[in-house]
This record gives sequence, structure tokens and C-alpha cells, in this order.
Amino acid sequence: MAAALGYALTQPATTAVTVFLMLGLGLAFPYLALSFVPALGRMMPKPGKWMETFKRFLVFPMMVTALWLFWVLGRQLGATSMFVGLLSATALAFALWAYGGGQRASRKAGWHAAVAAGVIMCVYMATQVEAKKAVPRVAGEAPAGKLGGLDLERFDPNAVRKSKPPVDGYPPHVAVRRYRLPGRRNTRESAIGTLLVHPVGTPGAK
Repeated sequence: MAAALGYALTQPATTAVTVFLMLGLGLAFPYLALSFVPALGRMMPKPGKWMETFKRFLVFPMMVTALWLFWVLGRQLGATSMFVGLLSATALAFALWAYGGGQRASRKAGWHAAVAAGVIMCVYMATQVEAKKAVPRVAGEAPAGKLGGLDLERFDPNAVRKSKPPVDGYPPHVAVRRYRLPGRRNTRESAIGTLLVHPVGTPGAK
């Protein structure tokens, strides 16, 4: 339903109204069918304890859906944002738990304070999800480090253009990393360093 609503909001008025009409018809169809054909009511399962068991079973599909949404959040904004989102969801669960406990308690002041604390924490963490997103690092700002026994240099296009090959016929090479953005089919390349190659047995080789 969320996908249908999102699609409808981006379409012209005629298409949007049609989508909402079909959604309403789908929700009302079981009641319409039972109203026009009362005999169908005899085919419905009788209420009983199985309804309570089935209601509890539906927790697991909802849990899987929530985990998938957090996975999407992690793919889009990074692991830190996903962790903050999980903290926000935990705070909301705590607030709901405290609300249920307050309904059965004789002294409700403490439970109400716990509910308020959980709601405040949930809202605060939710506002920090976007702020904690992972910022892509510029290739030139990445630490150079080492590759085996070779000292790596930070990538600088100007330095590459001005550099002279250490040995004739062996120009400097740029190490390239291919990566794919979430939701994109095409790959992109980012230069992560400059590697000066010395052939074995030539001056300058180690």
C-alpha cells in the first residue's frame, strides 16, 4: 500500500484518484461480498483461541519488515545512522512497555514519567538519524598508508600530470577502486592513490 500511495502522489490527478479508488475498493470488497452474499459468512472461520495465536504470529512478519527497513537505512545513510535508528525504535518500545505497565499499576506517576522519557529519547534519536549519516571521503583525503613494502601517496591529479616516470617507459599508475552506489546499476570509479612502478632489476627498484 505504501508503494501505491507513493506512486499516486507523483501522478496526475486522474491517475491518483483512480489509485485511491482502487485501494478503497480493495479494502471494502470483503464487507461488500458478505453483504451481497450472506452465505459466504458460513465459510468464515469461527472465532476462538486461534485468533490470539495468529495475532501473536503476525509479530514476526512485522519484525522482519522492520529489520529490512533498518537494512535499507544502513545502505543509504551508513551503519551509524542505522544504529541510531535502532536506538530510537528501542526507546519507542520502552515507552510502549511503560505505558502498558502504567495501565495495570495502582501508582501511575512513575510509569508516566518512564513513558515521557521513552518518547523524548525516541524523538531525539529520530532527529539524529540524518545527522549521523556517513559522509563519503574524498579520495585525496584518505590516508596513504602502505601497500606491502611500497609507500603510497595521496592522489593528486596535478602531481600525476607533473610527475616524471622513474624509468623510461614506465609511467605512474593510478590505483582505481570500483564501487556501486545503493540502488544504482552503473559502477563508478574513484582514484585512491598513485603507485610508481619500478620494474625488477632496474635502477630505483627495491
